[in-house]
Amino acid sequence: MSVTQESLMAYASVLPTQESSEARVLAFIRNNPGATNESISIALGMPIQSVTPCTYHLKEQGRIWITGRGTTSTGRTAASHSVARCIQCGRTGMSVTEPSAGTFDYMCVCGCRFHASVGPKHSKEVITYKGAVE
Repeated sequence: MSVTQESLMAYASVLPTQESSEARVLAFIRNNPGATNESISIALGMPIQSVTPCTYHLKEQGRIWITGRGTTSTGRTAASHSVARCIQCGRTGMSVTEPSAGTFDYMCVCGCRFHASVGPKHSKEVITYKGAVE
């Protein structure tokens, strides 16, 4: 199956929007640690369907991570996000791998390693510090 010219043009037209949306979401999280997707959506006036892919992509890039759980307007719990910051050197932004579904391993340039596991729907995600790489 080939990709039509119209599909390529449509894809190219949304790239700048996605990049600017991610920048807005990242800036909000930087200024509001512990933000949930819902709180980001409300504060920025973005549909939740736009916020969720942004936060997922920022996690894949190692720029944010889940630091706990927050409460939504319906009373349910949801993941809360903060900027990924090394506790040893303070740098933000990590290299990240996804060794298995639902887990992420982050590494700082200083050698510190962190592990995050999403776990069951209602569990709290924990960032585990593994120390410097030997």
